[in-house]
Amino acid sequence: MPSAARKSQERDRASMEPPPADDYAKERYGVLPLIQSQEKSDRVLVRINDLTVEKADEVVWVRGRIHTSRAKGKQCFLVLRQQQFNVQALVAVGDHASKQMVKFAANINKESIVDVEGIVRKVHQKIGGCTQQDVELHVQR
Repeated sequence: MPSAARKSQERDRASMEPPPADDYAKERYGVLPLIQSQEKSDRVLVRINDLTVEKADEVVWVRGRIHTSRAKGKQCFLVLRQQQFNVQALVAVGDHASKQMVKFAANINKESIVDVEGIVRKVHQKIGGCTQQDVELHVQR
């Protein structure tokens, strides 16, 4: 079996495994059932192009596609996309995210649709690869 196919199978298997018992963030991430418009969610979704410096320190829900992901140590950078707009999201080990949650986020397939709850944070350096260059999303759920 080619190594790329083997890695893909291992990643798929790892992402489907239940979180370990010592995972304190296990209620904050995972594969959810399809929505199928059977019930109305109480989440108020914010559009990515509305994430600006004025929303800094606000907790928001965003629905978007995974454009890219890059894991590095105890953190994972995701680029979330809605149409032509995108924003960088950071999943980092801390109060809200466990090491297993970071690993899960790093293994989400590109183009997957995700709902993300996070805090909008102003950044000190502009993010060159995103349309929303002055803010990033610090993922909590």
